[in-house]
Amino acid sequence: MPARAGAEVVRPDHHQVFGVFTGAAVLDGGERLEFRDLMGLAEKVENKW
Repeated sequence: MPARAGAEVVRPDHHQVFGVFTGAAVLDGGERLEFRDLMGLAEKVENKW
């Protein structure tokens, strides 16, 4: 929902996922890092001023 700040419109857009993750990540050097039941979050935020 837009909010007024002076004459400007502020539009925050947040997407957050919290939980337990299981999977693998490939590091820059090519090494594969596996993980199981890792608590964490993923987030995407875009603020428009």
